[in-house]
Amino acid sequence: MTDIGIIPVLPAFTDFMPQTAPKRFPSAKFYYSSNWAGFGCNESCLPYLDPTDPFFQTVGVQLLTETINSLNLTSHYYACDLCNEMDPPFSELDYLADVNAGIIRVMQTVDPNAVLVMQAWLFLSGFWKTDRVKSYLSKVPIGPQAARTFSGDYMIGVGITMEGINQNEIMYEFALEQSWRSPLNDTELNDWLVGFVLRRYTGDHPVPGTALYAWQLLGNSVYQKNLYGDRSIMLSRPRLNREKDINFDLKSLFSAWELLVDASNELDTDFFRYGLVDITKEVLQYKFLSTYMQFMSAFNRSDLYGVGFVIVAYPEEG
Repeated sequence: MTDIGIIPVLPAFTDFMPQTAPKRFPSAKFYYSSNWAGFGCNESCLPYLDPTDPFFQTVGVQLLTETINSLNLTSHYYACDLCNEMDPPFSELDYLADVNAGIIRVMQTVDPNAVLVMQAWLFLSGFWKTDRVKSYLSKVPIGPQAARTFSGDYMIGVGITMEGINQNEIMYEFALEQSWRSPLNDTELNDWLVGFVLRRYTGDHPVPGTALYAWQLLGNSVYQKNLYGDRSIMLSRPRLNREKDINFDLKSLFSAWELLVDASNELDTDFFRYGLVDITKEVLQYKFLSTYMQFMSAFNRSDLYGVGFVIVAYPEEG
């Protein structure tokens, strides 16, 4: 890994302990994690050691030291996501600050040049109000706000490691650029969208107006009105009477798709074909939703003929 220039991020102690730990160390302060993602306590509800407890330092230092010695390397970067998808047991600001201070103290005891690496998306949880986030990060030696102030010295870029997503590039490009500028007004946002399409689709032929207008339709509908995304029922476990909320105008999606199909007469770049296939996939998912709703309507009416008609007609519609 290091021979080809990859900088490893080593795991630090994330406070989880075996089920027997609370009895084995009765003087230490333990809590139990929440029922994670509905899995039940057979698969979750593990005991974890409070980072403000002195025993956290003992275990954390020994574990991280052993990790470094076993691998015979360190990059000075250490990952520790204590509160990812699980809320802390208390919301007091001083407590939240002390939690992160305990994490960093372990790392710097082992490695004075340690840098904490953590995910930020945990802060999207309703628990993390602005004052709690600030408090939680307040005892980071070189915090995010300070890094932005002295970006030339401390922050060299913003990166993301997606969880097997690898699609919808426009969202990632916009989000990463947004870290370095003020919020865009509607006119600036439209200009940015046009620039994105021109950069992405330009090839041997000019980008036709149909492609630009298609993305303006998508920008004003799917990307503005559908803030939390949609999970297609095609990706869900089959069941009857599944409901689906659509927060944008489907006609905009279908119109954008038709415009991009028209633009394929003039565009043939790899990125354009990728986008056309990706949007076609979304169109088919929503077309399936319409068929599913017709099917369920006939089923709930005990209309055997209607059910059969939908089943026969769907392949032709697709």
